[in-house]
Amino acid sequence: MGHFTAKTRPTITQDQRLAWLRELLTGTGESLPYRIAGALLLLYAQPPVRVAKLRIEAIETNETTGK
Repeated sequence: MGHFTAKTRPTITQDQRLAWLRELLTGTGESLPYRIAGALLLLYAQPPVRVAKLRIEAIETNETTGK
């Protein structure tokens, strides 16, 4: 069995991908789980089904408080 090849592939430019990634990493407009899922999609091209299956316990954060 061969691999699937889409007949049409909507693509985004590298600049657009980086802008979206920057917004997800630095913005506060969306919830943290949404931003993590978006970053995984943009960085690793993970299908949404795999991202949706990811448990929150698998995500580690390293937030600094600015003290």
